[in-house]
Amino acid sequence: MLVTLLLLAAAPLEMATVPAPVALIQEQQPLVDYARTERLALEQVKAQLAELGAWCQKNRAFLQRNRAYETLLIWDVDHKEARKTLGWKRDRDTGAWQQKRKPRVPKDQSQGDADLAIAKRGEILTDLRETLLAALDADEKVTVQKRQAVLAQLLLAMPNDPVLRGRNGQVLRTGDKDGEQVWLLEASDRALVKRKAL
Repeated sequence: MLVTLLLLAAAPLEMATVPAPVALIQEQQPLVDYARTERLALEQVKAQLAELGAWCQKNRAFLQRNRAYETLLIWDVDHKEARKTLGWKRDRDTGAWQQKRKPRVPKDQSQGDADLAIAKRGEILTDLRETLLAALDADEKVTVQKRQAVLAQLLLAMPNDPVLRGRNGQVLRTGDKDGEQVWLLEASDRALVKRKAL
């Protein structure tokens, strides 16, 4: 009787040390679903850019308003307020957006508000970049084509971002004659250096 009680008392201790099944481990460490992460991140960014555009309009930072709306159109091509502000009209027959004339470049009326808008847009896009790149790195199921498409869209919004250019295999090179800086593939940069040395 005493032995049976001792065995029953010891049983829970033994069960606690049994390794968890694979399914439980996977539940404890959920896999990243890139598609879901991207959808949520883009919903947030579209709302933030629309809000920034409206703020710029109210504060007369018209150039920054246009830049916010142009960036918004990368991910939301049918955003009516952005299209209207940038001079687009929807064709009634085809439903396609058409820009009747090239809009003039507006000016910011307040440099202080323009600087705030530039900083805010940079913050929004940096957060998006970090979120999407982390999700791409974590989700092994994402195809190479999808990765390239995501990088291409981010580069449209942030053309001189060194992190994105580095992911694209590019380096910043200063031109020899005019001093202009251009992004080149690393292999092209190495070839130019080698050619100059020869």
